[in-house]
Amino acid sequence: MSENDCVVISGGFDPIHIGHLRMIQEAAKLGSKLIVIVNSDRFLIDKKGYAFMPINERIEIIQGFSEVYRAVECIDDDMTVCKTLEQLAEEESIKVFANGGDRKNESDIPEAKACKKYNIEMIFNVGGGKIQSSSSLVSGEVDKPWGSYKTFEKGEGYLLKRMTVLPDEILSLQSHKHRAEYWFVAEGTATIECDSETKTVEQYESFYIPLGSKHRLSNLSNNILKVVEVQIGEILSEEDIVRYEDRYERD
Repeated sequence: MSENDCVVISGGFDPIHIGHLRMIQEAAKLGSKLIVIVNSDRFLIDKKGYAFMPINERIEIIQGFSEVYRAVECIDDDMTVCKTLEQLAEEESIKVFANGGDRKNESDIPEAKACKKYNIEMIFNVGGGKIQSSSSLVSGEVDKPWGSYKTFEKGEGYLLKRMTVLPDEILSLQSHKHRAEYWFVAEGTATIECDSETKTVEQYESFYIPLGSKHRLSNLSNNILKVVEVQIGEILSEEDIVRYEDRYERD
């Protein structure tokens, strides 16, 4: 690479943690200069409901790393960094778009089209994979490839949580041996598969998932989907999941 060739990474960094540090350090080794796209406050509010640190503080912290050549605010309004990446490609010699995740199918990455257009290589699992999430550090939010979830209450025989599904994302086709579920669509429009039935469930409508049924939740829209889930059963655990199909190839 020449001295002007750049690597780009992106993230919320809200707040920054050891996983971010490792990602920055490893990404910097992939090129001569490192550019960091920092998600805007609006991006974070749309994704998880709040921004813990304002954008100006997050950019200042990221810019303070010796490995970082530029830190820029994301200009996109669709939960991607496509426009920001394209703008940077017009300004700089971008050779690599690095990602801390382990998504193997480039067709699942919104930025893949921009990378192809500007001949940018996509590299995954930079920084050794996710150690922890900023959301979980602050609020108990648990990040998933398709979005995130947060558990609000767990008692004898029941559990209440909220799932936030990003646009054009899909959960695994799965079943549970020990619990049934009620899903209430709090925001957006859900597409729900349950055994042989596929149904569109609108905001403020609910759907029952019987124990043992094969089911899947999808967000086919361009907006955030939020579903309140009530689990009922003797064993309420993320381990009680039997997966049949999964975009992210999890066990």
